[in-house]
Amino acid sequence: MESKNLRFIQRVLNVIRIFNKIAMIVCIVSAALAAVMGLLALMPWAADVEKTIVKTFGIGDAVPHILAARSLAAAVSLVFSAIITGLIDKYLVAERKDGTPFTMEGANMVKHLGIRCIVLSMVGVIVAATICAIAGANQVDAVYGSYAGVGIWLLIITPVLRYGAELREKAEKADKPE
Repeated sequence: MESKNLRFIQRVLNVIRIFNKIAMIVCIVSAALAAVMGLLALMPWAADVEKTIVKTFGIGDAVPHILAARSLAAAVSLVFSAIITGLIDKYLVAERKDGTPFTMEGANMVKHLGIRCIVLSMVGVIVAATICAIAGANQVDAVYGSYAGVGIWLLIITPVLRYGAELREKAEKADKPE
């Protein structure tokens, strides 16, 4: 029997899945655009375009290879973000199939997802920083590691989901006639 609270949780998770899909699409499109921008910055005529951009937007003295490095670093970070959103979607699909987030398998998936978010975020930051360092660009935006916070949050809620799964299992055993 499905409770009102469980239906509410399912609706919330469905909304999260929709936003996650949108985020995945944005990451993929942005990664492609950043990669194209990075590659275009390396073209011979890029210096003239870069001067126009610098004058128009007042963004400073970016030279083409640094602009390319930062764009490619952003593309790499966005690819890692797309991978993470894909993993989140995989969990949300499994949760929807189970009908509840309160299963031991679901709690384990959330724990593994949290670890993967942290690891992939850090790998993305390292790769982006390496690209920038090789090109001589001296900064890497903090947004590259943004999914590490999501991973920590997922690790924090794992015990709550596990406890809910234990309560659900006890309730199911109590309802079964012996």
